[in-house]
Amino acid sequence: MGSNQVALCLELVSGGDCQQLLQRQGCLAEGAVHAMATQLCCAIRHLHEQHVLHRDVKLENCLVDNEVWPPRLKLCDFGHACVGQASDGEVDFYGTPGYSSPEVMARLAWSPAADVWAIGIVMFALLGNALPFERDFSWLRPPDFSGRAWWAVSVEAKLLLQTVLEADVTQRASLEEVLQSAWFMHGPPPAHEASAHEKARPTLGRRGYASMMQLGRAPRPVGVRDSSSEVGPASRSARDVTALASTAPKQEQEQEQEDRKSVV
Repeated sequence: MGSNQVALCLELVSGGDCQQLLQRQGCLAEGAVHAMATQLCCAIRHLHEQHVLHRDVKLENCLVDNEVWPPRLKLCDFGHACVGQASDGEVDFYGTPGYSSPEVMARLAWSPAADVWAIGIVMFALLGNALPFERDFSWLRPPDFSGRAWWAVSVEAKLLLQTVLEADVTQRASLEEVLQSAWFMHGPPPAHEASAHEKARPTLGRRGYASMMQLGRAPRPVGVRDSSSEVGPASRSARDVTALASTAPKQEQEQEQEDRKSVV
């Protein structure tokens, strides 16, 4: 090598990325997602502590070392990362369709909250094998947990995702609130834990990935709600997840059991 050349030695991650993992495995067990999401949040927290925004958190940029289970997650591709807490409205990169937060799509500014939104998208995809928002401005409604893939997912996880995937950036949970939530602190309830490679939930195929690339990104005021649309319950902060989960009614689990019997 010459004096003006640089050689980079990179770690080999043989398991591919998270999207490839979903294509091979289908929906992941909640315990595995908990371990992977914890690693992702810790990586993003380290970046934010250095005043760096990743700006392109997505399944393809989360590599997995699946020689162990749950897989070790490696965050990669810092080509769009920037230094600074926000870009003060000078948005020059709008993220990947399907992962961009509403305020970024509206050409407002990048902030740590945009990375938190993308973490929520990744968590949703790992649990449900689909991206949560497949149409323009579908994020104006809460994420849909009615599919069969969500039967085995705990109430704590669903409540946490609802606080992370909050369109209004001022109401969205911060990264510290996410890490201090009941689901992250204590893990999924024992009833929702599965064996290492168990696939108890149905595989939904590869729905969502192709259609997300067709998303438009027209400006829209953040947090504007369509009065004619049916919107979900009011946003909750991650601090309330523990209290809400402890008082959540048991009807949801009973309904899930009845649905399973009717399917059988």
